[in-house]
Amino acid sequence: MLFQPLELLIIGGAAIGAYIITNPKTVIFGTFGHFKRVLGGPPHDQDGYLELLTLLYTVFRLTKSKGMLALEPHLEVPEDSPLFQPYPSFFGQPSRGRVSSRLSAADDDGQRQPKRS
Repeated sequence: MLFQPLELLIIGGAAIGAYIITNPKTVIFGTFGHFKRVLGGPPHDQDGYLELLTLLYTVFRLTKSKGMLALEPHLEVPEDSPLFQPYPSFFGQPSRGRVSSRLSAADDDGQRQPKRS
């Protein structure tokens, strides 16, 4: 196999140059700012994934045994729900809270209702 580092340098330089030319300053600096996030590794660990999978299993088991309407009281106030009490880290991150509020915005047939201001 033929390895030519100069070819990689030329292609990489052309790609970076095209990126700099086609994007405004805010996008370029935003990209550099996110490199730490990209190279930093995953934000979640194995325990977090196991907790999420266990929560999903509990929710699916409830809906299979009692129906979708049984979830409604749990989703209206998830912080006080006995269904979500064993999973406290589920509410520790802002993105997870948005998911539960999106679920509670669905009506009985599973269709999303438009947000009212």
